[in-house]
Parts: sequence; C-alpha cells; structure tokens
Amino acid sequence: MQLIIRHFLLIMLSHTLLLAYGENLNSFEAKFIQTTYQGKEKIIYQGSLIAKRPHMAKWIYTLPLKKEIYLNENMVLVYEPALFQATISKLDQNIDFFSIIKQAKLESSNQNISIYGAKIGDTLYHLEIKDDLPYRIIYNDALDNRVEVQFSLQKINIQMPDSTFIFHPPEGIDFIEQ
Repeated sequence: MQLIIRHFLLIMLSHTLLLAYGENLNSFEAKFIQTTYQGKEKIIYQGSLIAKRPHMAKWIYTLPLKKEIYLNENMVLVYEPALFQATISKLDQNIDFFSIIKQAKLESSNQNISIYGAKIGDTLYHLEIKDDLPYRIIYNDALDNRVEVQFSLQKINIQMPDSTFIFHPPEGIDFIEQ
C-alpha cells in the first residue's frame, strides 16, 4: 500500500511540476537532433532551437542542409539558403513549443522521465521531461512519418530580444507565399 501511495504522490508531484514549470517557462534554447523515420529509412537533422513566449520560435538547421524556420503565432517562414528562397505560409493553428507544453497532460512517470501528451489538431505530441527540462518530443507528421526531436544543452528562461525571431533576408532571394 505504501508503494502505491508513493507512486501516486510521485505522479501528482510530476504533474504539478509540469504545470508550474510550463506556466513559468518563458524561453527555451537548446541544440537538437531530429530523426525522421520514413518507413525503414531514417533521416537525421541537427541544429538549434530558440523559443520565447507566447508563440515565437526559430529552428536553425545546420545538417544535412542549412535551413532556418521562423514561427510567430500562426505564420511560418522557411528560409533555404541553398535555394535562395524563403517560403511564407499561414498555419491553421499554433504548433509551437509552448503550445505543446501548455496542452500537455501526464501520461506516465518514473524517477527519471515524465511523459506528457498534447493533441494539437490531428497530431498527438509526446513530450518527455528529464531532470526538469524538455528532453524529447515525439510525433507522427502529416505523412505518418515518426519524428523524434531530442534536445541537449537546454537553457530555460534566458533573456532574448524579440528581434531574434525576425528574418533579415539577404539580397537577391525569392519569396514564395503559400
């Protein structure tokens, strides 16, 4: 019985920590490795993420190709230097880092990792928290590919100006609106 009570208290504490943690999380910075599984093939991307409340994020891909993705509420800009172009799109809903954390509900927990789920639109995101820091996000994309984004060198609540999330286009690139 004592083990059951201890497990229950651990789950409640983890849930409370995420709610408090998520509510008090104002910015996030980390390196990432993104693995996309397309059938038996896997594609690995690397880069860094910076995000700031309420809905700003910048994904900087460095490998295998350079790419920058700017998210601001329901607008996304994808800059591909190798193609000399930037694509601007409007999203139906906010699918940024903070939206996932805000909607996350505890699914399971142990001493090391708590796993939360958040459904945004038709996509179910699984967020793993390790050592009180976002550690990994797992989901299936629109093409039903499994995507895992693992974070390292995480920093939370650091100061970052809003100008960090503004795209400054180099001369001569094409803009495509979708």
